[in-house]
Amino acid sequence: MNVCHEGARLQDYLDRELSPEAAREMARHVAGCARCSAELLLYQRVFEALDRLPLAEPRPALSERILARVLPSRVRRRWVVAAGWSYAGVFAALVAAAAAWFSTPGGRAAVALFTGELSRRMVQALLFAINALAFAVASLADGWGFMSMLGQRLAPFVRALSSLLSHPTIETALGLAAAACVALLWWMRPRGRGPHKGARHVGVLGI
Repeated sequence: MNVCHEGARLQDYLDRELSPEAAREMARHVAGCARCSAELLLYQRVFEALDRLPLAEPRPALSERILARVLPSRVRRRWVVAAGWSYAGVFAALVAAAAAWFSTPGGRAAVALFTGELSRRMVQALLFAINALAFAVASLADGWGFMSMLGQRLAPFVRALSSLLSHPTIETALGLAAAACVALLWWMRPRGRGPHKGARHVGVLGI
């Protein structure tokens, strides 16, 4: 029996997936090829039989099962539930194993050793914190002592300066200097005039 290689395109021809030119070539081939014509007739009969079958509506339970397998939120919820049960099972197994181990003499001795070591470490940590606090307090006290020593060293200079400033002549000179500075600043204040070319108050720079 001769084998026609164009029969592989019969399904595409029936599904209208070929280009118009390829569909015309396939129609001409089917008209002249007895094997492809018979196979095409069988395909058409099968498709017509399938079209006559009633379309079954899926049940709600089937739709829910499909959505539960497809929707990301439901998949994530299912994974969370599975992970929760897994963790619960592992935790229960660990608790049971720990209880069985603690019931043995070796387990009790190990627990006693562990609790003793933990207590010792906690006491050491507490002592370290107390020592650190005491060192900080001592350092702060040394700092205040340095400040008080510096104040004592500078006290004579402060007293000499205050006595100098309390002299009437010095007070008068300082008052006149302060008044002159205020007057100069008031004279150099910006005025609401238009822009001037060049620099203003250049003569003050030569004083």
